[in-house]
Amino acid sequence: MAIAAAVYIRLDRELGEAFRLQALIHPNWLELWRIFRFGVPFGLTMFAELIVFSGAALVMSYIGQEEVAAHAIALQMGALTYTVPFGIGAAATVRVGTAYGRRDDRAIQAAGWVSIALGAAFMLVAGFTFVVFGRDVIAIFLDPSAPGGHKTFELAVGYLAIAGIYQLADGAQVNATHALRGLNDTMVPMLIAFGGYWLVSAPLGIYLALGTRLGGTGIWIGLAVGLVVVAVSLVTRFALRKQLRIVTF
Repeated sequence: MAIAAAVYIRLDRELGEAFRLQALIHPNWLELWRIFRFGVPFGLTMFAELIVFSGAALVMSYIGQEEVAAHAIALQMGALTYTVPFGIGAAATVRVGTAYGRRDDRAIQAAGWVSIALGAAFMLVAGFTFVVFGRDVIAIFLDPSAPGGHKTFELAVGYLAIAGIYQLADGAQVNATHALRGLNDTMVPMLIAFGGYWLVSAPLGIYLALGTRLGGTGIWIGLAVGLVVVAVSLVTRFALRKQLRIVTF
């Protein structure tokens, strides 16, 4: 994939001018540092979310085998729908960044809010599907009439319903993150992500799962609450970008 992308860029009439071998031999260290400084926090933002969702499976293993299987199914569906707003967010980064470069706040506002609205709208449809047609979705993966499959099936339906409830927040937060990235604002979103996922989702989910009778449902409630906290914080930060002096023109 890397080689194919490099060949495509090199052969493209416009992009080829920016892809020169001497740039690899004599790198621009200042530009490399700028990319590193803005890129690493964004990567850690993604890490903060992924590690909490992946780590939830470890907590499920303390509860039961059926819970682990049900969690894997529901998480797979959530990961599938997440790819669409993530792709929209990647486009938002480009459009917001382009508008930011030409100092056009009206274009920044349009690109940012449209991406947030598109991501949220898609996830609203996905969430409705998970809640209303959850049994049909889970039936793609699991036969409830199979020996020992009924409990896992019912657990997965329940987890998917909670996933459906937080889909709207998930779509909003990923697009807000990408819009802020277009404004070179990655450090604070990283802190918001770590706070929402590691200080809210993880402790709350573990407590509800192991300290109450909610079991695996408690894990998913924790994930949902953390996502809502992150989404509200990031969308608010984009809305207040001028007051917070992220945009100064």
